[in-house]
Amino acid sequence: NWYGPFFDYVQGLMSGTTPSTNIEFYKGLADFSWLALVGMNVQVVNAFIVSHWIFRWRTAMNDYFMAN
Repeated sequence: NWYGPFFDYVQGLMSGTTPSTNIEFYKGLADFSWLALVGMNVQVVNAFIVSHWIFRWRTAMNDYFMAN
């Protein structure tokens, strides 16, 4: 729901068919920045959790096989 209107707006600005004010542009940029910030943080946390889980699983498998 967000991508379509925003990129249509940016395309209209680039082609000169959409009138705009600085406030509208910076509001759209702020919305994009907020979504990008949240998305990047979710990706970093997800990558950490997956890497941590894989490391713990490999350590557990190694300990099991070394014990047996």
